[in-house]
Amino acid sequence: MPVLLRVLTHMRRPSDLGTLAPRGESIYEGCMLRTVFVFAIATLGLSLPGAVSLAQDKAPGSAARTRAAAPEPYVLRDRAALEQLTRTLAAGKAENLVTPTVAVPLEMVVRHEKDQAQTEREVHAAKDHVFYILDGATKVGIGGELDAPREISPGEWRSTKSKGSKLLDLKKGDLVFIPQGTVHWRDCLGSEASVLMLSFWPRGLPAPAAAPTAPPTALPKK
Repeated sequence: MPVLLRVLTHMRRPSDLGTLAPRGESIYEGCMLRTVFVFAIATLGLSLPGAVSLAQDKAPGSAARTRAAAPEPYVLRDRAALEQLTRTLAAGKAENLVTPTVAVPLEMVVRHEKDQAQTEREVHAAKDHVFYILDGATKVGIGGELDAPREISPGEWRSTKSKGSKLLDLKKGDLVFIPQGTVHWRDCLGSEASVLMLSFWPRGLPAPAAAPTAPPTALPKK
């Protein structure tokens, strides 16, 4: 507001709004003041709705704001429970800690892998991953481009090969974030690891794939 008052006090008459070149100042300074004037008006216009909204929220008789209810119950696994899980989970098996829903598009899985590797490399168009190594060591291939990719479902791409990728050696305590659109795969050949895998769908869960339709049955000949 002080900037706005300064500009207004320098104006000689209403017509000065067109040039906004105050007495004794150069045209350049007048242009600068005009810019400041427009910016001040814009800032004032942006701040007023927020102030009015807050005033309405606090006004007597206005509707009370309510806290949003949690769409899903919270999940707690303490350190002892996770350590027990990593010891008892058989190789190649996984346990879901959080199952994704429309309200909470997040999946949390603990997977135990030993002497195994993904046969295909993958790319998700709408899903992010976080891998946290709870125990052991593994490799994660990441980056580059799929070679001759094929789309197995909307936004899900697979290939047996990729170009420009690299292998990350991950051990207990390491974490990697894999954003959507990134080539990735896991390789645990010659090693063993328990991995906490988080998957996020930032734009919400995709619609389920439509069931394949059966071919039409030929009508019997008359």
